[in-house]
Amino acid sequence: MPKTEPRPLRSGALHTLLTKEGQTLSQMAVRQGYRSERGHTVQCALCQPLEADGVCSNDHWRVVVNYNQNKLGKCMACLKRHEEDICNLSDEEVRDLWAIIRRLKAALMSRFRPDHFNYAFLMNQDAHVHLHIIPRYRGIRTFAGTEFQDNDAITELRLPEHIGRQLVAVLRETLGGNFG
Repeated sequence: MPKTEPRPLRSGALHTLLTKEGQTLSQMAVRQGYRSERGHTVQCALCQPLEADGVCSNDHWRVVVNYNQNKLGKCMACLKRHEEDICNLSDEEVRDLWAIIRRLKAALMSRFRPDHFNYAFLMNQDAHVHLHIIPRYRGIRTFAGTEFQDNDAITELRLPEHIGRQLVAVLRETLGGNFG
């Protein structure tokens, strides 16, 4: 059974969602010039759906699998509208966030049995409200024939594309597959 070998992260890349081409979403957004709901240009790729990596959504949030799988099942809940400050969320958006967190946590518990979770609003690289949902494990977990070892080292682990697709598919299936 192959064992994953995490690589040390590049400086400043700890909490960045990477595209398959190895760019940060912010770098991709600068090139593509995304527009916010208000019509002004925003250098933010999280405003656009990441359908290939999306596992579920509700009225205000979409959940995507993070390309850095240094913690098996690490996901992000991204606000569907552009906002840079969590204090500006509406009561309805906060309720929907709690609902999607609970739904994702139940799916991750069912599939991977994490020992606990970390939750973080970081927004260091992408100035868009998004919550990192990070399952944590005391022991090795195996998924798609690959072993995942959780530790406190700051690492980057990009899965082979076919395993990443399997992870998205498993979570979609567990969550009922509503993404949009």
